[in-house]
Amino acid sequence: MSPTKSTDDVVKLNLRLPKALHKKLRQAAKTNNVSLNTEIINQLEGRSLHLPEQVNNLVQAIATATVERMQVVEVGKKDR
Repeated sequence: MSPTKSTDDVVKLNLRLPKALHKKLRQAAKTNNVSLNTEIINQLEGRSLHLPEQVNNLVQAIATATVERMQVVEVGKKDR
């Protein structure tokens, strides 16, 4: 529980989930470095980080920029 929340501000809830959904939520929580409870709350409130997609996009952008830079360097070497 966050330091700003009192016990009067929360409700304890027992929830049954399909195993596949539970596994997906656990994996998302691990990826986002948060507890399972926080991940569920974030997703319910529309604050999911979607880090895997963002990380994949960043990796692709870095790879593209690296290849382009290497091509520029190779062309520069040929011109010498």
